[in-house]
Amino acid sequence: MTDLLARIDTYLNVIEGLSKQVPGDAGEKIQIETRLLRALIAKATKNKGNRK
Repeated sequence: MTDLLARIDTYLNVIEGLSKQVPGDAGEKIQIETRLLRALIAKATKNKGNRK
């Protein structure tokens, strides 16, 4: 699982880096979406131990 999360993080870094080359609102929206994905992944992995 840790390996998968590391790979996802790498892909998100690449997407975020490329989004800086996209002009206007589109690039900004991509950056917001990648941050949202990171937050959702963090929340899901944090709560994983608390599930029954």
